Amino acid sequence: MMRKHVLIRIRQEFSTEKPTLWVGKNGITPDMTEQARKQLESREVVKIRLQRSVPQAVEEIARLLAAETESEVADVRGRSFLLYKPSGREWKTGNMVDEDKI
Repeated sequence: MMRKHVLIRIRQEFSTEKPTLWVGKNGITPDMTEQARKQLESREVVKIRLQRSVPQAVEEIARLLAAETESEVADVRGRSFLLYKPSGREWKTGNMVDEDKI
């Protein structure tokens, strides 16, 4: 489970970012899941937006994709959501810092 300060920092920093993945009318595909995994490995946070043609609820899609990528849903706003998968780093004031260097 995420710490509260990490969740707040993620929401603040990524609320204005543009989505890096889009879910279309086909829903979650294996290719999209793989792309989300790759982005989570390199960035730790992925912003995903659903197109209007998606029949499922945003919360349902977010939960399913989080389970498939072994990540956590950090935020859901409108038709967008953030997934977070921590690596060996910790969130500090505005920047990511390796724990070994602290």
